[in-house]
Amino acid sequence: MILFRSLLLDVWYQLSDVLLAQCLYCDLLFRKFCRLELGGDVPEASAIVRFRARLVEYELWGHLLGEINRQLEAKNIEHKTKTHV
Repeated sequence: MILFRSLLLDVWYQLSDVLLAQCLYCDLLFRKFCRLELGGDVPEASAIVRFRARLVEYELWGHLLGEINRQLEAKNIEHKTKTHV
């Protein structure tokens, strides 16, 4: 689930894989969302790339993202793309 949650942050904040890995290391909100312990290991950018590629390869990424968006809409949660600073 850590990698999947990381990919959601990647989409929502439009981050590169390297920047996402850096944010997972130092941003407390990102760590909490991904359920990473303080001081614990974080996924490397290469792991994020491989995980996304595998989801795309098996045609799962679009379905999973669509389901997340459907559930957000059903709960009237509006998502806007953000920029991480």
